[in-house]
Amino acid sequence: MTPSTTRRTLLQGGAALAGLSVLRLTGPTRAFASQDGPDGEVIPWLDQPEANPVPEVIVRQLEWERLDSWLTPPDQFFVIKHYNQPALSEQDWRLEISGLVSEPTTLSLADLQARERQEVTFTMECSGNSGPPFFSGGVGNATWAGTPLASQEVATVMDISLPEAREHLGKVAEERHAGADGFWTLPG
Repeated sequence: MTPSTTRRTLLQGGAALAGLSVLRLTGPTRAFASQDGPDGEVIPWLDQPEANPVPEVIVRQLEWERLDSWLTPPDQFFVIKHYNQPALSEQDWRLEISGLVSEPTTLSLADLQARERQEVTFTMECSGNSGPPFFSGGVGNATWAGTPLASQEVATVMDISLPEAREHLGKVAEERHAGADGFWTLPG
């Protein structure tokens, strides 16, 4: 019996081959001038966004020309404020876990800070980025730190006997297994 090649397989293989050939011909792209040494030249983008008509909402956008590393410096990270900034205090702040749970609970900021801290580096992009002609800087790379709320300790308060809870958690957990990343797969 001879294996058959589907159109999908052919297209996927062709796309991968095309991508590899482009890399082979052009070599790796240099994203930052510093990679070319101190004499590297940053060429300004010609298609600058229009003036920001809502600076009270789009407070700060990433200025691409100022980037000199993979991670976006905190003072260059985009800031969007759709609503007023709430007045919060560390001693009064609480996280309430309620709804489809068997044991509602409340955690203070101190409770969360006492838990194991994890860091993850990833890109965050505003869903409105590149929508309006004046907004193209709603993206940044950063190392974020905190504690996973999907840990086994917190997950035990979920009442997975409720069909609604199982459906919701199934969508969130999707194919992931219990482990260091804090995700789990629901039984049966």
